[in-house]
Amino acid sequence: MGKYIREADNFMKKNKFWKLGFLGMIFINIASLPQVIKTIITHETGGISLSFYLVLFTGLTCYLFYSLKRKDVIYILSNTISLSTSGLMIFMILLFGGLTW
Repeated sequence: MGKYIREADNFMKKNKFWKLGFLGMIFINIASLPQVIKTIITHETGGISLSFYLVLFTGLTCYLFYSLKRKDVIYILSNTISLSTSGLMIFMILLFGGLTW
């Protein structure tokens, strides 16, 4: 674990724009929260596309593996959070039965 933290620290020292990436990560992940919160509260998924979230989840998974290989902390964090929210949406779409392909 210590090695990983040292590599992340080295990455941030080399990459002068990591703060911009971190800010982008925050905005990207905040953008999905209203849909997730609304679905949790209302249990309505009729107008939500399952295929969109399946493709998004697949793309984020690929991007996460790429980020892990590059040891890019910002994107690892961002993709992990995004995978969680899109996975939750897939679960709720299947649970509440609003399948829209």
